[in-house]
Amino acid sequence: MNTGRIIICVVSLLGTLCLYGQIDLDSLNQLAQSSSADSIKVAAYNAAANELAFIKPDSGAEVARIAIVKSKKSGLVFHTAKGFQNLGLSFHVRGMLDSARKYYLISLPLLIQVKDSLGIAGLYNNIGVTYNQQGDFPRSLEYYQQSLDIKLALGQIAASAKTLNNIGVIYFDQKDFDRAMTYYQRALELDETMENSEGLSRTLGNIGLTYLEKGNDSLALKYYLQSYQLIRSVGNCRTTYSINGVGQAFSKLKMYDSAKYYLKKALDKARDCNEAVIQTSALLELGNIGMEEKRMKVAEALLLESELIARNNGLKTHLKDASQKLYEFYKKTGQAAKALSKLETAFALQDSLFNDDLTAQLTTMELEYSFQQERDSLNFARKSEIMEYDSKIERQNFIQVITGLILLLAVIFIFIIYRYYRLKNNANLKLTEKNLQISEALEEREVLLQEVHHRVKNNLQVVSSLLNIQSKFLDDDKAKKAILEGRDRVLSMALVHQRLYENKNLSRIDIREYLEQLADALLDSYQVAQEDVKLQKDIDQLDLDLDTSIHLGLIVNELISNSLKHAFKGLDDGKISLSLKASSLGYYLSISDNGTGVEDESTLLKSYGFRIVKSLVRGLKADLNVNTQNGTSILISFNRPTAQST
Repeated sequence: MNTGRIIICVVSLLGTLCLYGQIDLDSLNQLAQSSSADSIKVAAYNAAANELAFIKPDSGAEVARIAIVKSKKSGLVFHTAKGFQNLGLSFHVRGMLDSARKYYLISLPLLIQVKDSLGIAGLYNNIGVTYNQQGDFPRSLEYYQQSLDIKLALGQIAASAKTLNNIGVIYFDQKDFDRAMTYYQRALELDETMENSEGLSRTLGNIGLTYLEKGNDSLALKYYLQSYQLIRSVGNCRTTYSINGVGQAFSKLKMYDSAKYYLKKALDKARDCNEAVIQTSALLELGNIGMEEKRMKVAEALLLESELIARNNGLKTHLKDASQKLYEFYKKTGQAAKALSKLETAFALQDSLFNDDLTAQLTTMELEYSFQQERDSLNFARKSEIMEYDSKIERQNFIQVITGLILLLAVIFIFIIYRYYRLKNNANLKLTEKNLQISEALEEREVLLQEVHHRVKNNLQVVSSLLNIQSKFLDDDKAKKAILEGRDRVLSMALVHQRLYENKNLSRIDIREYLEQLADALLDSYQVAQEDVKLQKDIDQLDLDLDTSIHLGLIVNELISNSLKHAFKGLDDGKISLSLKASSLGYYLSISDNGTGVEDESTLLKSYGFRIVKSLVRGLKADLNVNTQNGTSILISFNRPTAQST
């Protein structure tokens, strides 16, 4: 690489900083210190780290770590997340996929915390790329789909086209070229509307590669050349893919001199940029050309280098191709033992990567599962919203009727005073009788309402008992588990009506007594001994309305049940903390455990119970935060319910 010609300019409120080749950290520090705003300082470091990740990954990682330290010290969550993302990117460019994904996953909850939807979509895309390059296609597709959904919802056309390309690559790797082409064409339409040269070049290159695999070499060369013409003026690492593609197409057309020119150019640039994928691809094709030209020693060295790079960087698809080509080489040169060894490696990778039926089934299952879960969640949310809306309408109608009656009585009362002043005593007596009737009616209403709560509680307990009995006749563990989970949800609602029935106030719930009783009942239900799992409760003395209490009860039921079922496997000293606090700003519900934890929130989203929790949180118009370090901690914050206007 000619480092003297590489220039990176970071433009911010600090001014313009140009870095030539190897980054000048002293200059960057001096420039950052010239501003009093911590956020501007860290933004400069992150901007430099992002650019350097592609052309000087080691320096990019160094600057990203500085950005992380400074942003953490200043409490800048967004910039901390970007620092970890850039650190992951510097490992990704070097082909260190596990390390890259590690830092992406550290960045993800921080971006969720600051609600950076576009940043979250970008991380999902990058994580999907790491899984794709390692041959884990179902996991890759799962992250790509989440990324695409967010980008389309935000109207991010260029970013959506990029993810559509990535999904097409999955089907391309499975040899489903027609389906891959469908995604590439959709991406091409989006890129053309945005006049996005870089994105358009990428999509044209993917289309060229697809035609290459389908045997239409001339058409492949046409698309690759279009791709290269669009991107060649950029002159950075993003051109390596197009250059390599042009060389591959010339090779398939047996125009070897042109092929070697472009392939060597792509190889040199890929080495400068530490792009392992392009290196192994270009070396493999150069080795194939060496075989065709009978330069066997050169061919063997190129093929072995391609295989080594693919193996060291975990590129299973490219390792399979290199092993297959080495098998052909050793077979052609009469080296039977080596040929057999490479053939066994290729077959093993073939089975893990290109089992079409299995991969198709896995992909279908992943998509159907994702769709089903999302549909269930949306249906539940719609039902909750409809029920809440109907309840509000009923309350408003009741208030309007009572208001109308009171106004009517007031008018009659005034009219009577005006017309029958002389009959004041009689009128007062009649008014007293009316008030007595109203009082009796209200008392009767309270008795009836209390009876309603009593009957609802009894009916819910009957339903719970029926579910419990039904579970005893089931042999399928999953079905039994689902029945018992439903029973617990019913019981949590029954407890609310029991509290209302027992209280003088028929519209408010003593939330501390209710939640403590619910949590203790769950421990009894799961037959958990106090010495195995300790339950810590810290709940303020609060009276909450019926709707809020039911939402909170169902949330506590789902989260404590989830901890009891999954958090303490293999642990002897479990602890669950339940807290509900009130402040002038609102309420804060916290449920945490010291269990084994989960990888990140995306793992929780696969749980049906957690999707119910998210729907209930939306019903409360609350904010939900998840912390998966040192166990699992859920914090839900919501405003105080406002009184209904009459």
